[in-house]
Amino acid sequence: MRGKLAELILSKKAIVFDCDGTLVDQVMDYRSARIAVISILKRYGVPEEALSPSESILNNLKRSMEYLAERGMRVDQLVSEVDEAVEKFELEAASKTTPIPGALELLALLKKLGFRLGLFTLNKRSAMMLVVKRFNIDRFIDAMVSRDDVSAPKPDPRHLEEVFSKLSVKASEVLVVGDHPVDVSCAVRAGATPIGVLSPSRMREELKEAGARVIVENVAVILEALKKIAV
Repeated sequence: MRGKLAELILSKKAIVFDCDGTLVDQVMDYRSARIAVISILKRYGVPEEALSPSESILNNLKRSMEYLAERGMRVDQLVSEVDEAVEKFELEAASKTTPIPGALELLALLKKLGFRLGLFTLNKRSAMMLVVKRFNIDRFIDAMVSRDDVSAPKPDPRHLEEVFSKLSVKASEVLVVGDHPVDVSCAVRAGATPIGVLSPSRMREELKEAGARVIVENVAVILEALKKIAV
C-alpha cells in the first residue's frame, strides 16, 4: 500500500493540509464552544428546540440565521458575536496544541521534494497563525487560507479553490490531506484527490463515504512511504 501511496503523491504538484487533527493535535473543547454559541443564539431569540450542543457550531448558526432571516431580523451582529466567542476557544486550543508525530518532518521532506504546500482551516486566522508561528510551519507552507479569508469556508469548495489559486495549481494537480469528512468532501467537490487521516473521533467508514481515495492511520504513514523513495 505504501508503494501505491508514494506513487499517488508523486503524481501531484501540490499538497494541501487541514491543520487540527491532521498536522497538530485537536485539543479544542468543542462542546463548551457549542454551549457558549447556543447561549448567544438563544439571546437573539432562537428557540431552544432549534439548537443542539451535539451538532456543529456551523449547523446551529446556519439554522439560527435562517430562523431569524425568515422573521426579517438582521444577523450581522449575531454572526460577529458568535465569531468572537469561537475565536476565544480556538486561541486557547492553539496555545496548547502540539504537532502530531511526523508532521513537521513530512512537511520538510515534501518541501525538499519540490511540492507546493498549502494549509486550509476552519479556524480563524489569528488561531491559525498562532499555531503556524509556534511550530515554524510557515517555513514550509506556500499558501494558508483560514475561514475568515474566504466568504465561503469548507465544506464549500471555494475555500480550497482559493488555496489552489494562491499555489498557482489546478485542482487535478493537488492532494488534500485531512482528518474530517468535511475535508474529504470539500476536496472531492473542488476536483482534487483526498487522503483521509484517521483520528480518535473519526471512523474509516466516514472518510470512505465522503470520498477519500486513500485512508491512512496518521501523517507519519505518508512520511514513511515517501522516505522509501527519497533516499
